Amino acid sequence: MELIHLKSLLNKRGESAKLSRATNISTGNISDWLNPSKKSTPNAEALCKIASYFNCSVDYLLDRTEVKNASSQKIYRFPIYDQQAAAGAGMIGRNGNFEMEDITTDYIPDNAVFGIHIKGKSMEDTIPDDSVVLLDTKFDPYNLDNQNVIVEINGEVICKQYNQQSDHIWFKSLNKEFSYEDRHIYDDNYRIIGKVVKVIP
Repeated sequence: MELIHLKSLLNKRGESAKLSRATNISTGNISDWLNPSKKSTPNAEALCKIASYFNCSVDYLLDRTEVKNASSQKIYRFPIYDQQAAAGAGMIGRNGNFEMEDITTDYIPDNAVFGIHIKGKSMEDTIPDDSVVLLDTKFDPYNLDNQNVIVEINGEVICKQYNQQSDHIWFKSLNKEFSYEDRHIYDDNYRIIGKVVKVIP
C-alpha cells in the first residue's frame, strides 16, 4: 500500500509533529508509514483519527478516491435506466425500467431527469467506461451542436457527441482511437434520448 495521499498531506514541514500532537499517534509510527522500506501501515483507528484531522475520507487516505473532502460528496437516490448505452459498438435498445440507485456525487443538476450506465471507451476521457451519465430529456433540439448525447440509431443505443454538418449529423467519438465507430446519419432515422448534463465516474 503506497498511501500516496497520506504522504502528500504529511509532506509539509512539521506536519507529522502536528498530527502526532493532535491524535496521540507517535511520530515513530508516522515516520514508518512514510518510509518505503518499511511495510508499516496505519490501523483502522489511526486512519479515522487522521481523516478527522485532515477533514478527508478514509478512502482518500487509502488512495481509493481522488475526492479529498468527504463532505462535498452526498449519496442521492436517483432513477437509473436499466439499459446500458454503448460508448463503442451499439447496444440493441429495449424498453427497460427505471431502478432507484444510490449514486455518490457533489450535486445533481436540476435538469437531470434520469441516468444511464455507459459501457465502452469511445468517449473517454470525458465519459469513462462504466460511468453513469445523467440526462436532460427536455433539451433544445436546435442547440445540441458539440453536446454529448445518448442516441438511438436503428435500435442501437449509443453515447456520442452531436455535430451538425451541412448535409448530415455526425455522431462523434471523443476518443480518437475509436473514430471508426463514429456514425454519419443523412436522414432522420435516429432519436436523441437525452443530453448528458453530468458524468459520474
